[in-house]
Amino acid sequence: MRIDAQQLSPLVKQPAARQAFEDFSSWMVLNKDPKRAALSIARHVEFFVRLSALKDLPWEPDHLLKHFGTAELRKFELPVRWLRECRGLAITAGQKLEDAERRRLQAQLDSVTRSSPAYPVLEAFHARLCTRRDSGEMTTRSARMSLRPAVDFMRVNPSGRPSQRDLEQYLSGAPGQRACLSLFVRHLREVEGVDLEMPGRRVAKAPAPRRIRTEQDLRELLALPERPVDFEQRWLLLALVHFHRMSKRDAKKLLKEGQVVQEKAGYLVQLGASHYAIPDPTPGLLHQQRTN
Repeated sequence: MRIDAQQLSPLVKQPAARQAFEDFSSWMVLNKDPKRAALSIARHVEFFVRLSALKDLPWEPDHLLKHFGTAELRKFELPVRWLRECRGLAITAGQKLEDAERRRLQAQLDSVTRSSPAYPVLEAFHARLCTRRDSGEMTTRSARMSLRPAVDFMRVNPSGRPSQRDLEQYLSGAPGQRACLSLFVRHLREVEGVDLEMPGRRVAKAPAPRRIRTEQDLRELLALPERPVDFEQRWLLLALVHFHRMSKRDAKKLLKEGQVVQEKAGYLVQLGASHYAIPDPTPGLLHQQRTN
């Protein structure tokens, strides 16, 4: 075992990483069957060779996740365990989830052909989302939810200059993306100079008496002196009916089959590629909506 480790050690160029590999090899001898350790040490040296690429960067969770990624760290389970037990470096589930979201966000941009007219537009929007995320204005997940419909929308018109008709056509086929797409529409207008406006909601689908009754139910719910146990579920159901013009049957089905994620400014209900934004339940919300 010692001979194998000494033979492999020169492969690790960076001194700190080489020393870590040697320490890891000694730890393996004490914690694993010597014969099995000897057979597997060559497989583990790759981790420390790649660790050398970090050079003088500290071995912290963020740097390791950015360099390896969650999937690769899972591949090097034993060296990561050694880092945790002997170097006190622990990567939390939240950090892994954040890394996965960041990679998904980047993958959405990478799915666009770089030579297409849409790419620089989406690249600028991606940079804007990352700036807002880094300043704490939005989560990486929210940024990803905003970029996904932007990428899909730009495929409607490959010229990179979508029209109002393109926007209305896209929303007619993906009404649940309206809230997520609004930030990109504003970006197109303010940064790219594209004359676009979010079209008005079509309210004819819901008869006026039903809309009035739903609004009354919402007001009564928000006016409760104490929120009951099922408050959140009732709010989500009524909000889908009111803000997204769904029937109660469709809203119940969406909540049953979809995933609800709590964001800083409300909730996001996701089912497949569709996302429905719901604001936080605040007493003045319905009044604000009427005056906007």
